[in-house]
Amino acid sequence: MVTKTDQNVVRPDEFKAKTTSRERSARNAWGSGDSTYSDKLRDEGLDTQKAQRLENWQKQQEVLRERKKARYETDEFDSIDEAPADEDWRMLKKFGVERNQDFDLEEAFGPVSPDLEDLQDTIELHTNVNSVAFQSLNLKNMYMGFADFRAALSSDTSLEWTIEPEEGAISKSEETEFILRFKPSTPGVSEGYLIVETEDWKKTWKVIGNTA
Repeated sequence: MVTKTDQNVVRPDEFKAKTTSRERSARNAWGSGDSTYSDKLRDEGLDTQKAQRLENWQKQQEVLRERKKARYETDEFDSIDEAPADEDWRMLKKFGVERNQDFDLEEAFGPVSPDLEDLQDTIELHTNVNSVAFQSLNLKNMYMGFADFRAALSSDTSLEWTIEPEEGAISKSEETEFILRFKPSTPGVSEGYLIVETEDWKKTWKVIGNTA
């Protein structure tokens, strides 16, 4: 005789049929079964351990960005209108991104060099001597997941140009913002190349700045 209580009991063999080992691993790792991003990565072929690490890293970055944004808005926003250009730039530098892995970028990517056969665009900035002009670029990883990047200016580019962040991790799902700065110290035209690259791809922009 089967009682009503017996009917509500989930037997071990029934539980096995309802949950796979991968699902149980996800619940153990994250404390719930709603790890949508890591499940998507695993469905696309990434192994469970790496998918979980990437989801955890993504969540940490979201928390970090929210904290930085809140601190910026509460502590510094009121004074930004009266701050000089250099101080504004130091504020912008706080919005960098963390590297995903620790390795030598110079060894992995080689010397910084532009890809002249595949230029993305030309960026032109105009400003007065000792003033600052900015340009924002928003990029995503070209492939699934995260990739550590290097952002740099070619060796023949004047020191009047800078780029931030210079390194970090770039995501397929969310844009990373880069800020290019031009601060001329003398009148005239300044040219060079901006390079953003990972182990899998490289993007190059021609940069032209002048005081005209």
